Amino acid sequence: MKKIITLFIFAIFLAFNAAFAQTNLISNWCAGTTTGTGTKPTDVGWLCTPAATFVWNEANASGGCRFVDVTTGWPYNSVPYSGRLMYIRWDGGNALSYFTYPVTLQACKNYTFSWK
Repeated sequence: MKKIITLFIFAIFLAFNAAFAQTNLISNWCAGTTTGTGTKPTDVGWLCTPAATFVWNEANASGGCRFVDVTTGWPYNSVPYSGRLMYIRWDGGNALSYFTYPVTLQACKNYTFSWK
């Protein structure tokens, strides 16, 4: 009986661990799915340094750094991707820029970072 209770508690722990392991710390990184006014990356917390050399555009505009809504194509790991991407230009005066987004990390935690 003691082993069954221990295994049950361990299974619950694993279930909670798996649920929390996939928490997106920057859930508002893409301003939802809205386009146009108010959907520049800077409006939801993205920064670029040096800011003076970089152009931020609204979602689905042309040029600069912006959100891009992909509906078909763009394979990712051999699977067609659809969703919102952050489109970053690394040309001209922007080549030495770096991007940041405010995230609070906690001590003694493991984090997995990914980027498409």
